[in-house]
Amino acid sequence: MTLTIRMLNYLKVFVECLAIHINCDKNHLFNEIQVLRSMLVNKELSNVTELYHEIKPLREAFPNMMSMVKAALTIPVSSATCERVFSKMKLIKTRLRNTMADERLSNLCILSIERDFQVNFQQIIEQFSASHKNSRIMLH
Repeated sequence: MTLTIRMLNYLKVFVECLAIHINCDKNHLFNEIQVLRSMLVNKELSNVTELYHEIKPLREAFPNMMSMVKAALTIPVSSATCERVFSKMKLIKTRLRNTMADERLSNLCILSIERDFQVNFQQIIEQFSASHKNSRIMLH
């Protein structure tokens, strides 16, 4: 596949954004991409993991590409937590509960997402009663 001028311009803009993200020189990254592109032209790489294993032996020659590929490999891991949180928040904050305060929503989300921890209810009751010894609590 030959790169047209338009595709080359898009690639340069894309490389500038990536260079900022991985904190490297955009010209070095662009050169590494061009060299690797010609080296990998006959390879059948279907995902980023395969690209990582292909250039891993060449990591000293292509340090910026290795940083970029490592960053790309961490995206699914880092976005899975965010997706899980927003999914839980969507279940918690329904149209009927739309007037919920942010602090309450945050606390309910934490309880829902991190529900695999053990709660010592006796300790919570004791702490609560110790802090409210002389006050009466109205229960409705």
